[in-house]
Amino acid sequence: MIKATTAGQKLLGQIDLTKCYVLITDDKVVEKPNCLHILYSRGKQMRSVYIYANSVKEIVEWYYAIRSFQTQLGYSRNCVNTVYESYLEKTPAEGKGAWRKRWCILVADKIFYYKNIMDPFPKGQVSIS
Repeated sequence: MIKATTAGQKLLGQIDLTKCYVLITDDKVVEKPNCLHILYSRGKQMRSVYIYANSVKEIVEWYYAIRSFQTQLGYSRNCVNTVYESYLEKTPAEGKGAWRKRWCILVADKIFYYKNIMDPFPKGQVSIS
């Protein structure tokens, strides 16, 4: 579990590392360098958390520490079966109106779409099975 607190602060939450997907995100996508993207499920929703470090070396060390933990426990690389993620454009559900840019994550047989890459919860999902 990741527990991020500073001395005197209350614990805000935990992430079960056995049930998450972790990747180093391109700074061209997030607009911040040295970013680690952690994707995990919270109930029936997917949640994204972004963690930043002061250097590439530090974020890579975090990535390998989490992956090493997952590997030792026998978890696959894609603990939540993430296949691909990028920006796509979609139309409103009615099929009329302007195209809207959305951050999309393909997980197993669903595409989760977010208003932007930093949104913690998806705006919706599309089943592709």
